[in-house]
Amino acid sequence: MDNFALIRTFWRSRRSKVPPKLLQNQAGYTLLELLVTLGLLTAIVAIAAPSWLGFVQQRRVNAAKDAVLRALQDAQSKAKTQKLSYSVSFRTQNRVPEVAVYPGSATTPPNNSWKQLGDQLSLQPGQIWIGTNVAPTQSNTATGSVAPIDQDGVKVVTFDNSGALPTTINTNLGTQGLIIAVGAALRNSTPPQAIASTRRCVTIRTLLGSIQTGKLDSTGAACNLIQ
Repeated sequence: MDNFALIRTFWRSRRSKVPPKLLQNQAGYTLLELLVTLGLLTAIVAIAAPSWLGFVQQRRVNAAKDAVLRALQDAQSKAKTQKLSYSVSFRTQNRVPEVAVYPGSATTPPNNSWKQLGDQLSLQPGQIWIGTNVAPTQSNTATGSVAPIDQDGVKVVTFDNSGALPTTINTNLGTQGLIIAVGAALRNSTPPQAIASTRRCVTIRTLLGSIQTGKLDSTGAACNLIQ
């Protein structure tokens, strides 16, 4: 008998000594094991999904808040550099926030200056809520609390040629300054509302044009700095 035949005989004798149950277990998973595993995976997904959705929403809101900050800083910088008044206007079109940065103090910006808030965000309708305490028809005038910027409203912040808020128009910062706020929009809410815990804000607190970011308080009247 050659060596190969001896090896084959040896392994056959070894296999015959293995208990049948062990051979059955090595063949694969049982139906019960598969059902238990599937149940555990379903439970994990159910627990993790809301947390993941909240994480994605907050990242989108923070990016929108950063876009508001950049627009204000851009207008302020251009005002200083070009020695001109510059304005930033905000509105909502088809449930998507838009922003315009343009020279001058007009409350109606040129049509070609409007852009979606945060071009790279590719916002879908109803994802981001935007609000402000700036008065409807008066630049740089704060009202009592933040209200949503609706479909027909345009809210304006203007900087003078030094990057400060001009004293030549009726500037009124109130007690909390000019606030632009964003948040994750609540579905099918009328008027538009934001999920309270997601609301972030940018505020201009002084006539010199000091810009800060924070979290909108529960009343919508203050932009509290995040420590």
